[in-house]
Amino acid sequence: MDKNFYKSSGWYNSNDVMDILECGKTKAYEVIQQLNKKRAEKNLLVIKGRIPAVEFNNYLYGELRP
Repeated sequence: MDKNFYKSSGWYNSNDVMDILECGKTKAYEVIQQLNKKRAEKNLLVIKGRIPAVEFNNYLYGELRP
């Protein structure tokens, strides 16, 4: 599978989160796990080790609304 698949499909993995937050892999997984836990509580799709880019950006920068 193309390594840019998740970026083009709107999902971030731990490497993307590491780059954005400038943190280690452990911290990146902790952030993804925390956000996925919130998604599970809302009965939304959870993919282990992945987080939707839009949701991550909302978490990081605040919800962006026009």
